[in-house]
Amino acid sequence: NFAHEGGVYHRDIKPANIIIDRNAKPWLMDFGLAKVIQIGDSSYVKGVIMGTPYYMPPEQAMGDMEQVDNLSDVYSLGAVLYEMVSGYCPYTGRSPDEVLALLPKDAPDRILKHVPDLPDDVVLIIEKAMAGQKSNRYPSAAALAEDLQNFLDGKPLNEEPRGARPRGMWNRLRGLFGS
Repeated sequence: NFAHEGGVYHRDIKPANIIIDRNAKPWLMDFGLAKVIQIGDSSYVKGVIMGTPYYMPPEQAMGDMEQVDNLSDVYSLGAVLYEMVSGYCPYTGRSPDEVLALLPKDAPDRILKHVPDLPDDVVLIIEKAMAGQKSNRYPSAAALAEDLQNFLDGKPLNEEPRGARPRGMWNRLRGLFGS
């Protein structure tokens, strides 16, 4: 969220760009594709696709860099969370070119395909982060983190929970986040 507050968007959040330090704190690395987006500056090129398809949001897959912002990074964080929880990256089994073609129109497989007993709250968090429409995503990385922490603390999400699935995966998720 610190980078976003300064108007910097990473544009390539993926597991390979996250390291965990000896205190179990995650750090986002490799800001090679990051930049302050200013339409009209000489580095803005419409139609150029940069990033890793399995973790990029639809607007980035279409090469519409004018639309890439903090909500795009929220999508990518959701895709990383999808993989952490399920063991599969979104769009598993498809080539990068197939993913780029699918992203603007098709969502990845629902995470419940891979983890059928996942608590509804976790499904809601991932699906909200990875919503195809930017307006349906979390408004910030901080809001996503807050709902994750609410889940880990056994508190209600800021979003409406759907149904009352058992929290059988709660301890597994807690272990992933070191709480």
